[in-house]
Order: sequence, then structure tokens, then C-alpha cells
Amino acid sequence: MKKHLLKRMGLFLCLLLVGGLSVSAGRAYATVSSETGSSEESGSSEVDSGETGSSEAGSGESGSIELADSSDEAGSEASGESSESGSSEAIPEFSDFSDLDGKRVSMLSGAPFSDQVDKYVDGAKYTYYDSFADIILALKSGKTDAALNNSAVAEYQANQDPALVVMEQPLQEMEFGIAFKKGSPEVEKWQKAIEEVGEEEINRLWDIWIGSDESKKILPEQDWPGNNGTVKVAIIDNLEPMGYRGDNESIVGFDPALLLTVAKQLDVKVEFKGMELAALLPSVESGKADLAIGSMLITGARLESMDMVPYHSGNVVLLVRARDQGGNATNGFLTKLKASFRKTFIDERRYKLIFNGLLVTLIISIVAGLLGVLLGFGIVFLNRLNNKVINVITRILEEIVVGLPAVVILMVLYYIIFGKAEISAVIVAIIGFSIMFGIKTFDIIINAIKAVDPGQMEAALSLGYKEGKAFRRIILPQARDIYFPLIKTQFVVMIKDTSIVGFIAVMDLTRAGDLIRSRTLEAFFPLITIAIFYYILIKLLSGIINLIYNRFFEGKKEKSKKELGKIIEGRGKS
Repeated sequence: MKKHLLKRMGLFLCLLLVGGLSVSAGRAYATVSSETGSSEESGSSEVDSGETGSSEAGSGESGSIELADSSDEAGSEASGESSESGSSEAIPEFSDFSDLDGKRVSMLSGAPFSDQVDKYVDGAKYTYYDSFADIILALKSGKTDAALNNSAVAEYQANQDPALVVMEQPLQEMEFGIAFKKGSPEVEKWQKAIEEVGEEEINRLWDIWIGSDESKKILPEQDWPGNNGTVKVAIIDNLEPMGYRGDNESIVGFDPALLLTVAKQLDVKVEFKGMELAALLPSVESGKADLAIGSMLITGARLESMDMVPYHSGNVVLLVRARDQGGNATNGFLTKLKASFRKTFIDERRYKLIFNGLLVTLIISIVAGLLGVLLGFGIVFLNRLNNKVINVITRILEEIVVGLPAVVILMVLYYIIFGKAEISAVIVAIIGFSIMFGIKTFDIIINAIKAVDPGQMEAALSLGYKEGKAFRRIILPQARDIYFPLIKTQFVVMIKDTSIVGFIAVMDLTRAGDLIRSRTLEAFFPLITIAIFYYILIKLLSGIINLIYNRFFEGKKEKSKKELGKIIEGRGKS
């Protein structure tokens, strides 16, 4: 059996690696062929092959924004000059907003900017992602045509990747803001402190974190007394350079650097809680955080529910693919693979994120599994009391667990039921999955008991057994062969469902992979690694469950039947 299991695991890993390597090789081949003079397009780009530089790029108008004259010049230069490595600027695939009519525009979940796009783009189709890294991957693979974000993030990504370019015209000029609960007395204090820090210091921090000199990107130490207490800050942790995970999983970037500078002015300590953009405002509303910061631009919609303090200007822009100009030097496939491996695991010791996330997933799965089984059996025995109140509560819980997605149940627990409580998100996840797994375990056991021949109970009662003893000694052991495989399957499902705990700011295995992708913009190694670890984890825990069952419960069903047979035989002789 062990050999068979190892063979299956080996086959699975080989399929994953071969599939991933094939995709990567295909992309590398397409890149090489396009750069050696091929006139055909290698991706899913919708650019006309006959257009070189788009001579009409500067002639169209969209809304009230005038196009920059440089687009025509860039187009003529691209068509008239032979390609020279690094000598020409990237030309956007879409030079004008009207070029995006009917195209796909992607933005982060919770970003309220579709109205701004609609002013200049007709018939845009919107898609939303939880991380900007996913948007970048979708953009580069042709699954979307433009990525919306603030100018800092977009320009940083364009500087990191020559295949991307920021459209010249901004959609709107806005300001970044720190969010507070509506009516919070802290707003005035923080606004005054930001003014005291001064525009010159804020611009200095901006230049450091937007720049390319990594040696200067150091957060200030919290070495001030903190006599005015501690503030809990909800902050985005997957959007470089505004806020992201650096060495030792610490959150770094322009936003935390600015916040710590202002906190020193106020003499308060700061406790950061990293999460997705969509979770920032709910954390403040529920009281999980005192304030939120994370590349949030001040909009009318946000001001309706939050008070926001501005701290730096920022434009809303669109990031698009660059036209292929050819002539760029291309590294070999193996070189790219090695670089991807290094970025995913070695740089900034990112392998620690994977192992720490794996540990959190393991803890949630095991603890919730044990508590869920105990809860399920407990409800089974309580329901045998035929208490109306207990039965109604059980039915309500069943309806909730069956009728609602697990992620909704977790978010209700975290942001509403335990919104004001000082309780860890990991504990909330354990409570949520224990309840869900317990209710499903109860349902499985009840159905398994119903499948046992009712004559077994009748025979036991007629032979002098009390109902409780007959249930424990005769019925449950015979139902075990029915409910055990189903509970084990449900446990495996629960392990996979724990991948959603990132929605309540838990750093599990899936969330760790997302953070690595947000830093490296590489999908292959993070996703394959997560898949392998989940597969091993599920096989390992399933194997342990089987060992426990075989050691302690195998043969109990036959034993219960023999016990009942001996009693019947004894009564017959008497």
C-alpha cells in the first residue's frame, strides 16, 4: 500500500512539474521567436500586426482629455528605427483611452474607480482581483487588457518589467488617505501631526520607497516611549512599493514608513495587521483596527462611510502591455527558471513564509478537525434527549452551514460576532471550521445510524439492554463503517477549505503563496509549491487517520455483533 501511495504521489508531482515547465517553455519559446524577427504575435494581444507604432494614436479624442503629442513621434520612431537594445522607450499597446473601448480593465477588489474609466472608455468590461500580482499576471498573459492602480504602484511595476508601460494620460488626480471610523476624535490629531511632519519629509520618504535603491528602504525603529498608547493599523501587505512583506515577514513600504513617522510625532506605538485591500475598511468599521492605510485614494464613496486624512497626492492610471519592438536580449529558459526559483524561495528568505503558512494551516486543520468531531458526536448524543430547544438550535446551525459559503461564515464571525473582541484571527478560523465540520460530522453520523437495521436496537432492548448502552455498544460500532470514510472525506474537504482564511487576515499556506507572488510576479513556483504541500498534507493526515482507525476501531463492528449473538444465545439456553 505504501509503495502504491508513493507511486501516486510521484506521478502527481511529475505531472505538475511537466505541465508547469511546458507552459514556461512555451512562453520562453514564443518570446525568443518574436525577438528573432518573427512577424506573428505570440501572445493573446489584440494589436494589429500591420500597425507599427500606430500612426493614428495621437489623432483621437476621448472625453475632455487631450493626448500628448509624443505618441505620434514615438510611433514614427518605432517604425523608422532599427531596434537597439535599451535605446528606445516602451510603446504602449493602447495609446489612447478610446483604444480600450470594449476591452477588459482589471482592478483590486474594493477599488471604486469603474466610474472614472467609464468617462473615457466605452463598454469596458471589469474584472476584480484580490492582489495586484494576479492582475499583472493576467495582463501579461492576455486575460485582461489594462490594470488600474495608482501611479506609484503602476510606475514601479513598469520600471521592474519592460513588457509593461503606463498610459500617459491619468484618469484622475487624487490624494492618498488614512481611513478612520466615521466621527473618530483621532482624525484631527493625525491631520495635525501629518502637517507637522511636513511635505518635504513626506516627499523624501516617497522618493526612497518609489526609487530603486534598496539599501535606503529601512523602516524607522519604534524607539520612542509611546506614552499615548498603541494604535492597531490595518495595512495592505501585498502591494509594492506602498505596503508589502519584506525580510522576516515584516511589513515595509512607503505607507508604513510614513505612518511610523507620524506615530513618532504623536508618541504612539504602532501594531500593524497586514491584509488585502478589500479587508481594510471592514477592519476599521468592526473595531478590529483603529485606522487603515494602504494605497487608498480618497473618493466620495469612501468618505460616505469613513473619515479620511490626506497625506500625499496620487493619480489613477492604467498599466498596459508594451508593444513588442524586437531586439531585446533574451535569457535562456533554464536561466529564467533558476532566477524564478531564487526570487520565490531564496531572496528575503521567502521560504520562511511558506513554512510558517504551512504550520498555520496544519494547526487550524488539526484543531478544528478534533473539535469538530467532538462537537459532532456531542450533538448526536444531545439530540437523543429529544429536547426541543436543542433540536431547533441544531436545525438552525445545519441551515446556516449548508446554506452559506464558508468564507461568508468566517467573515461574519470575524467582523461582526467577534468584531469588538480581542481575539486572534487564527482562533476565529478554528472556531468557524470547528462549527462547520462539527455540523457536517453530526449529519453524517445521524444518516449512518439510520442505515443500521432497526431490528438491532429492538433485539438489544428485548434482551434487557438499556437504550443508551445499546446505542453505544451495538448501534454505533455498526454505523462506524458507514460514517468513518465519509467523515474522513469531509476532513480532507475542510483542509482544502482552510485556504480561504486569508480573507480574515490569517497568514496560511495559500496566503503565503499570494504574498510571494505579489513580490515576485512569478506564478509557477509559488503555486506549484502550494499544490505540493497541500497534497502531502492531505495524504499525511489521511494516512494518520487510517492508522488510528485500524489500531483502535477495526473489528469493533464484528465484536458488537458477536456480543449481541452471545446474549441471544445465553437467553435462549435459559
